[in-house]
Amino acid sequence: MNSRAKSLIFIVIRLLRPDRKNLGSLSVLMSISGVVLGVAALVVVMSTMNGFEKEVRNYAIGISSHGILFDRRGMINNWESLQAQIEKTQIAQAISPFISHGAMVNTSGKIKSVIVEGIIPNLEDRVTSIEKFSSDKAYKLLNARENIVLIGAGLALKLQVSIGDDLSLMVPRWDERGNFIAPSFKKLEIIGLVNTGMADYDNRILMTSLKTAQRLFSAKESISGFRVKLASAENAPNVLKQVTQYVSSDLSTIDWTEYNYQFFQAIQSQKRVLFVVLILIVAISSFSIASNVLLMVHKKAGAIGILKSLGATRLRIALIFLLHGSIVGLLGACLGVFLGLLVSVNANSIVEIIGELVGRQLINPDVYLINHLPTWVRLSDVSVIFISCLLLTIVASVYPAYRASSVHPAEVLGSEN
Repeated sequence: MNSRAKSLIFIVIRLLRPDRKNLGSLSVLMSISGVVLGVAALVVVMSTMNGFEKEVRNYAIGISSHGILFDRRGMINNWESLQAQIEKTQIAQAISPFISHGAMVNTSGKIKSVIVEGIIPNLEDRVTSIEKFSSDKAYKLLNARENIVLIGAGLALKLQVSIGDDLSLMVPRWDERGNFIAPSFKKLEIIGLVNTGMADYDNRILMTSLKTAQRLFSAKESISGFRVKLASAENAPNVLKQVTQYVSSDLSTIDWTEYNYQFFQAIQSQKRVLFVVLILIVAISSFSIASNVLLMVHKKAGAIGILKSLGATRLRIALIFLLHGSIVGLLGACLGVFLGLLVSVNANSIVEIIGELVGRQLINPDVYLINHLPTWVRLSDVSVIFISCLLLTIVASVYPAYRASSVHPAEVLGSEN
């Protein structure tokens, strides 16, 4: 490092020292605080949004696998042969047939609409996370006998039923002409709970064996479709289309990106809006730093004139104040990222403490689908926030640096005399 660079750094560091004789240092501190809070808020908001998106995606895949294959014409007959064809493609890692139908349940005078799913337990746990969601792995007992079910934890709470209780299932029926006829009723015994953590699912699900569901809905040997597990979730739409091309053009697909599609889109749009709003706060704080640098240029006009009279070039003077503003912005960005990461890592605990203080649940599962505050810190997002803040500070410092370089020594020194 040559002497010119050393002197440049010395002057910049000297300018960073607090001045106790005026309020300039306090003004700079407040500007830095604005940058810190803005950057921290950006990191926390982006991490929370990412966490929500990741959590809902994982739950969606855990509940319904990477995708579903179904026949657009209705129920699938001879599904065993179709299953063999799908397995022969070696595209899917695992598949599981299922039946899904709407019905009504009645217990103690309380009536709720439900979704009844019929599964084969030893195949279902290969494509979904049913083993994780089922209490005491009760799902494995569904094939033991008929007329037994698992019930969603939220639905059980609303109906005020528990394991061992009975409930009455009302199944709508239609004749061959499509006219509605008297529904059928069946008494079912609850042998376990399903608790996925997603209220929308837990509040309406009844799960039973495939054979029981076929009998309840008069489906004979038919099924609604197949759940499919793939090697990776990232390219699920294209991979599922390949399966339909190899097996049958009558098959349609629903992949995980379409589960809660509106929710994912809402998160993406909210992330963009909040990023713009919060980056504007950072920009305001950055230009506040610039105004303080401009004030310093005015105060140090005599010193600038002396430096120029000693041979300092306009570029050298401009670099001094550009570096000064940039270092202040860099300090604010670093502290903001640190504070944001600290809050993001402990966000769920903070929300729980606040909830206990105010006496209410802040994360309502009926609204947000989950009952806790997940966060996922992505390095790419933190990098974009950090670089954006730094660039805003540098841009904001360009004009004060230009004004400093435009100071005329003769005018300044003459006026001081």
